[in-house]
Amino acid sequence: MKRVGLTQRVSLDRDYGERRDCLDQRWTELLISTGCLPIPLPNAASFSAACLQELALDALLLTGGNDIGEAKDRDDAESAWLRHALRSAMPVLGVCRGAQFINTFLGGRLRRVSGHVATQHRLRFSTEAPAALQETDTVNSYHAFAAQPADLARDLKAFAWSEDGAVEAFRHQDLPMFGVMWHPEREEPFRNSDKRFLLGLLGES
Repeated sequence: MKRVGLTQRVSLDRDYGERRDCLDQRWTELLISTGCLPIPLPNAASFSAACLQELALDALLLTGGNDIGEAKDRDDAESAWLRHALRSAMPVLGVCRGAQFINTFLGGRLRRVSGHVATQHRLRFSTEAPAALQETDTVNSYHAFAAQPADLARDLKAFAWSEDGAVEAFRHQDLPMFGVMWHPEREEPFRNSDKRFLLGLLGES
C-alpha cells in the first residue's frame, strides 16, 4: 500500500481560540479508493525536518486552501516537504493551491484571474498530457490566482489550459511532479480518470 503524505489547510477557529490543520475527508475517501494509505501532515516545519525519513512516504500531495502567503506556517512546512521530495525524486501532485505552490517554489509566478471561482472549465490538452486525463473535458474551478504559460517556472511544462488560456495542469520536465488546478476530491462520484492518473503517478499502473 502506497503511503501518501497530504498537506493540510490552516483554519482559525475564533470561538475556541485555536489554529487548526484541516483536511477534507473526501481526500481520505479518494486515496483509499485507489488503494493508498493517506497520511495527513501537520503544518510545522520543525516536524517536517525531524520526521521526513521516519514517515517513509511514497508520494506527496499538496492540497488546496489558503492563498500563498496567508499562512506562513503552512508555506514553511510545504517548502520543507517539497525540498525533500525534490532531493529524493518522490512523486508529487499539487492540487489548486498545491499546483500554485510548486510553481512559485520553483521560481514561477501567479496572477489574479476572474471567472475561475465556483465554476467549471472546458480543457484543452496537449498531446503530452497523461493518457488518463485526456478524456476529461470539463473540470471544477475554485481559484482566484493562476499562471499563464509564460508564468510557469523554467522546469515546468503545461499540458492543459482553460478556454481563457490559463494553465490548468503541468508537469516537471525531469521529475515525477505534476500540478492540476481542479479538485479531484470534490467530484461526486470520483472520476475514474482522476483515479487512474493518481495510480499512474504512484507507479501502480
